[in-house]
Amino acid sequence: MSCGKGWPEPIVRVQSLSDGGATSIPPRYVKPPSDRPSDSSSTSNVNIPIIDFSGLHGDSRIKTLAQISDACRDWGFFQAVNHGVSPQLMDQAQQVWREFFHQPMEIKQSYANSPSTYEGYGSRLGVQKGAILDWSDYYYLHCLPCCLLDQNKWPALPPSLREVVAEYSRQVVKFGGELMKVLSINLGLSENHLQNAFGGEDIGACLRVNFYPKCPQPDLTLGLSSHSDPGGITFLLPDQHVAGLQVRKNDSWITVKPSPHAFIVNIGDQIQVRSLWMRKTIYAFIVKEVVAEYSRQVVKFGGELMKVLSINLGLSENHLQNAFGGEDIGACLRVNFYPKCPQPDLTLGLSSHSDPGGITFLLPDQHVAGLQVRKNDSWITVKPSPHAFIVNIGDQIQVLSNAIYKSVEHRVIVNSNIERISLAFFYNPKSDLPIEPVKELVTSERPAMYMAMSFDEYRLFIRTRGPQGKSQVDSLKSRN
Repeated sequence: MSCGKGWPEPIVRVQSLSDGGATSIPPRYVKPPSDRPSDSSSTSNVNIPIIDFSGLHGDSRIKTLAQISDACRDWGFFQAVNHGVSPQLMDQAQQVWREFFHQPMEIKQSYANSPSTYEGYGSRLGVQKGAILDWSDYYYLHCLPCCLLDQNKWPALPPSLREVVAEYSRQVVKFGGELMKVLSINLGLSENHLQNAFGGEDIGACLRVNFYPKCPQPDLTLGLSSHSDPGGITFLLPDQHVAGLQVRKNDSWITVKPSPHAFIVNIGDQIQVRSLWMRKTIYAFIVKEVVAEYSRQVVKFGGELMKVLSINLGLSENHLQNAFGGEDIGACLRVNFYPKCPQPDLTLGLSSHSDPGGITFLLPDQHVAGLQVRKNDSWITVKPSPHAFIVNIGDQIQVLSNAIYKSVEHRVIVNSNIERISLAFFYNPKSDLPIEPVKELVTSERPAMYMAMSFDEYRLFIRTRGPQGKSQVDSLKSRN
């Protein structure tokens, strides 16, 4: 026996070992104890979900979509019945391949495969020399794309095989397209999204026919070692007369009990990767949508408050807004996360400071207080009200108002038992506009207390110093 066609060792057909009447299996097929078949008696009453696909076309559509979604998320496997593939064709497909594997060895050997493509008649996977092998033979062939389809590589015997396989492939591909639409819809995508991601009409499709000969020591080996399928979706047409497929659920191996004329469908690595990416993309999209709408509504509230502040200062209602740049204001969001702290008495979540911008709209954590405000010489812990913003005046409003309105010094304490999150939305002036006391608020009794400075210049000034209570804006005051 020669190695031939790139295999590292001579190929032995498992069927020939079985037909030879051996009472034990060769050492090459004996799995390590940890990989051998396990007792599944404890899960004998468990089976993967069985889903009736006819429900997609009637009043049960929503229920069926949910069943498929749950099966894909919780199992990655399910049995599909009433899927649209002809039951007679399914029977014919199994029969022609059974006849092929019982052809004389010299006929089967004429289709012997190589590890370069695996297309054809094979008995092992991988080229590692001395590897422990599986107790099975197989036939692998391409159905799509058309550039890989070569029916001359399909068995010529039995005579009906090529015709049956071609039609079987066509019907299963059609079912696959329908399922891809369902998976897309269940992920919140347009129904053709996953199909387009797979290449649209130019998908790949292949068929692997597994033949598991009788084994004298089934407790020592496996027909196919543990794996996940590398492709997109697998449609398995199981033997109706004897179970063999096991699916791992948590830490147990569950033997699948085939239903008549059902496909066992399992999600492959490519769908897992794609759906994970899609879930991340969808999540990112949702986050962006939420933040954008949150920003829009808070900016609108900020504009209303700016009118109120202007009126209260005796100015026209748009005065402060115009001083900030009109519609060209600046706005930014800072999300603060304060993890649990083992020694909260020794540190702070945020050091004492006043906010450098215009107005801060703080959405605090409703479940745990953390913000403290300095009033005279005392630190007051703010008790959040449900769905209330904590609003504080920033340094830019203090400057514009000539210190009639004052920015507040504040800090954040932390907690040893619970984490905390808050969203600080800053409503700021256009960064390159000079900010100085409004002329209408400057009098001989109350002269201008601050020099003109753009928000960009002020931010640069304070960022070189870090949080330092009220000293930042007060230092501007002392310069004048």
